Amino acid sequence: MKTTVNELDNIIANLTRGEKEVYDFLVKYQQKNLFLPTMIEIDKGTGIKSTSGVSLYLDRLEALGLIKFSLI
Repeated sequence: MKTTVNELDNIIANLTRGEKEVYDFLVKYQQKNLFLPTMIEIDKGTGIKSTSGVSLYLDRLEALGLIKFSLI
């Protein structure tokens, strides 16, 4: 089942501060660079103290359906 734009807007509006920082960083980085950042770039760009912290936020964003991991 696909998520509607209104549902996505609601999910984004209810993100925690950390989740929002990571999500916004991902969106801006991809718009500027046309590809996604590494965990270290997210760490440095958001001020999160460790890549394990970044990983936790990315897992939450994936669970919410805002991002999808893909191994290539």
